[in-house]
Amino acid sequence: MTWHLRPHPGIAKIFFLVFVSTSFSQDVATPLRFLGNAQLPPIVWSQDAKAEGVAVDLVNAAASEVGLVVQVQGLDWQKAQEDLLAGKADALIQINATPQRQTVFDFSDPLLQSNFHIFRRSRDADISDINSLSGKRVGVEAGGFPMSYLKEHGQASVVVVQSWGQAFEMLHAGKIDAVMVDRWVGEYQLYLHKVHDVVRVDPPVASLDSHIAVKRGNAFLLAKINRGLRAIDQNGTREAILEKWRAKEVVYLTRESLNRSIFWSISGVTTLLVLLCVWLYWQRQQLRELNRDFLIFLENTSDFIYFKDVDSRFRFCSQTMAKITGHRSWRDLRGKHDLEVFPDEVARIYHEEELPIFRDGAPLLNKVDPYIDEHQQPGWVNTNKWPTFDRSGKVNGIFGISRIVTEQIQLEQENERLLSRQKAIIDNELVATLITKDRQVSWGNPAFEEMFGYERGELNAGSPHCLFVNDDSYLEFERSAYSALQTDKSYRTEHEFVHKDGSRFFAEVSGSALLPASGEYLWCFIDVTQRKSNEEKVKQLAFHDELTSLPNRRMLTEHLERTLMSSKRSGRYAAIMFMDLDNFKALNDTHGHEVGDQLLVEVAFRLAACVREVDTVARFGGDEFVVMLGELHSDFQASRVQAQAIAEKIRVALRQVYVLSVRHEGQADSTIEHQCTVSIGVVLFNGHSGTQDDVLKRADSAMYQAKNAGRDIVKFHAENEISPRAHI
Repeated sequence: MTWHLRPHPGIAKIFFLVFVSTSFSQDVATPLRFLGNAQLPPIVWSQDAKAEGVAVDLVNAAASEVGLVVQVQGLDWQKAQEDLLAGKADALIQINATPQRQTVFDFSDPLLQSNFHIFRRSRDADISDINSLSGKRVGVEAGGFPMSYLKEHGQASVVVVQSWGQAFEMLHAGKIDAVMVDRWVGEYQLYLHKVHDVVRVDPPVASLDSHIAVKRGNAFLLAKINRGLRAIDQNGTREAILEKWRAKEVVYLTRESLNRSIFWSISGVTTLLVLLCVWLYWQRQQLRELNRDFLIFLENTSDFIYFKDVDSRFRFCSQTMAKITGHRSWRDLRGKHDLEVFPDEVARIYHEEELPIFRDGAPLLNKVDPYIDEHQQPGWVNTNKWPTFDRSGKVNGIFGISRIVTEQIQLEQENERLLSRQKAIIDNELVATLITKDRQVSWGNPAFEEMFGYERGELNAGSPHCLFVNDDSYLEFERSAYSALQTDKSYRTEHEFVHKDGSRFFAEVSGSALLPASGEYLWCFIDVTQRKSNEEKVKQLAFHDELTSLPNRRMLTEHLERTLMSSKRSGRYAAIMFMDLDNFKALNDTHGHEVGDQLLVEVAFRLAACVREVDTVARFGGDEFVVMLGELHSDFQASRVQAQAIAEKIRVALRQVYVLSVRHEGQADSTIEHQCTVSIGVVLFNGHSGTQDDVLKRADSAMYQAKNAGRDIVKFHAENEISPRAHI
């Protein structure tokens, strides 16, 4: 079992503290009724019909500061919330401000910080964070923050328990896999039930402030509560109450043992010596147990705990200190100085901040320091250091606790970055932003007005209808966007819009509800006209030959696949013509590639003029071209005649003289005439003729037959020479 203790300032021996909590009540006629969760010790709980706990003490102190007379009661948490909504109570204490609750309650300034941790059995090491809870049974109370958080994050199986005590009993028995609860509550339950096989998972899953909640609209009471909370912050009452309850955590560790008493009364002088020996032996055992527990504490706490002597050298410390400094055991750190064990850049910070403690005898509280972890990664710790004193009142050492707050600091830094980005969006006009209320324009930033061409505030209180191309475009966007936002948090699409001057452009638009109940929505626009143009260019390059702009091999194969499927449905034949220019290489070798490219472009032009718009002309590579004829006749012979006629038309067109321009460096360009023939291989096919590769291979084979037969001719593949009946 891992013990996590928080020391009281100025202690010399942290395990011999016992604090006595006193409470008071006032006899008033009509006290305000404040309700808390009766099953949340040590924060709030009911004992002898009276509410107790750290939150109760904070509320009573704040109320006293502003003259409020309150009666705090512990109740079933769901019933407590219902009573406030029904007007049977005035406020709820120790409640987290979730979006759902903010619709019915108003919340005070922070009351108490809550760090929600996962508690698991020590052997279940695979449970390490919120993501590892997927498929696990996790115990939570109904209506609390952990329940709503788990439903929103991850795939955990939520198990509702009647009390946190029941939750930890179920965890100990293996009936659930984990518990998610406030650290105060979880550790109290471990102490109370003496559970030895359950550990806390660090860092916390979520850290947030709890509040006092009043029914929405009760501004007068909320203002008085906030004044009271600020008052106990300023006069130190809050810190005193927190320290009192932190100190009580230590008592939970040894209360049972310290409450053991000598139950045999001295009946005579003859038994006094025996009882004294028994008592001394018991005290010795207690000291041994205390020493054992202290060592267990040092070796298992997740915080950095340390005691130093007057020379700032370690007397003893937690095992976590040894881990991050590369030592096998915390005992190896005894007698060493910060400058000997930490990297220089952080060691000097630690040493220099301790000098005023030795000089003035004043503690160092809540200082955020850098640290380097065992993987040499930088992080942050929240540090508290207190002086220890000898009997003469002279400082003789330091006691300190440092807790890792890297995630919290990173979250704060991320929040600052987000706020900075939001400010940049508004002030620097990076994104066009629009707010609508009841589907009317209520505000647009300068970037929005510039994007759409309107003057400042010109569209305010008007309909956004004028931003769209036509009525249908507006209605389509309105229907899809608002319908999606009823169920989703955001909506995103690309849409065509119109500038005030009538020009059109495309924008990526995203929308989200600001206050759904009030009909307010936020819309952001980014002009993507150029991007879409670039995408079209990329698509052109991906599917077309760069020189001739004809479809390339990739697009041809897609068209061929569709033609095979269409032929299978319609029963009509199609044809592939594979053609290769005769003696093209000689032209290239004689006059260069630039002249050869002119010829290829002219060939592409003539091919396109010989076929229908529905047919495909593609450049297959080099001087090879492919023509695909679709939707020929359903009769084989008729289709063959059609294909033969078009092939001959192409052959004749391509053998006509080409007039090509030849450039001469430093001289005027000249022209040449060139005659080029073509060898054409043809294959007829339908949906039952095999795969794309099969069809192309047959056409390629027929083309080589044309080459071998003397060139400048059309050759059908051998399978197309057989009778139609046999082919079918």
